[in-house]
Amino acid sequence: MGARRGTTTLPGRRGNIRSTGLPAVTALLALGVLAGCAAENEANSAMPGGAQEAQRVQVAYQDQVAADRAKLVPGHIDLDGPTAPEVGSTYQVKATICGPMSTVCGPIGSPTAPAGASASPQPSASPQPSASPQATASPLPQVMTGARIRVRLSSQLPGKLEAISNPVQPVVAADDAANWIWDVRADEPGDYTLTFVVSTLAGETGENLMPDQVFTMRFPVASTSTYWWESTGATAWQVLLGLGGLLSAFGVSVLGVVKWLRRRYRERTGQAAAVTGMATAMPEPTPPSGAGH
Repeated sequence: MGARRGTTTLPGRRGNIRSTGLPAVTALLALGVLAGCAAENEANSAMPGGAQEAQRVQVAYQDQVAADRAKLVPGHIDLDGPTAPEVGSTYQVKATICGPMSTVCGPIGSPTAPAGASASPQPSASPQPSASPQATASPLPQVMTGARIRVRLSSQLPGKLEAISNPVQPVVAADDAANWIWDVRADEPGDYTLTFVVSTLAGETGENLMPDQVFTMRFPVASTSTYWWESTGATAWQVLLGLGGLLSAFGVSVLGVVKWLRRRYRERTGQAAAVTGMATAMPEPTPPSGAGH
């Protein structure tokens, strides 16, 4: 009886490979997967318990921050201060933060940003939620809202910076608005800068959800006559008193110096008057007779 062609394995290595090659490869792959899983389990078991917990906490933190950032929306900030502050006087400076639909900062699309207000650029790596049409219509500087907001004010001016409002306030809804107010007084004239630092905070932890946003406003302080007298005038008087003490040490009184100056002034004035009188009393010369012939 002849063998059926195609069903009998040919002798030799090729025949053996053809009949048993596929199951062998499958078995090798299964062994590789099992070995990889065992190695991963061994690596995880080799990590200290504290490291595993830290990794879990970090992943949970990243997920929470990403979820909170996705809920932020761009609002606006409006900075307001005195137009011509003077030295020694106290003025109120205000920062108002509005949601994208609030009109407290002005009608949407119509308010103008203060000339001295500027915003620092944000790092390109920080994610920015997409802005709504209402949020991009206003020319006021943008801030991220939809969370608790903290605003801090600082300046190099010598004087007083006193907050009279809560530093942390919620601006959550689209039509929310909040005001931050400070009493500001400069004790010396000069051209100063007020720096506003805006922080968008997480609701539960109070940590920053994104990098701080920084805005600045010019605060030029003019001098006054009172300040001049208290500084320059008082200094000049002290110099005169010191000069009087020096003259007294040489036996010359200040009163004597004043009398001498008055006497000299009167003598010069009298001499000038006498010369003027003599010039007026002198007759004008008459031409000799016959000069016209």
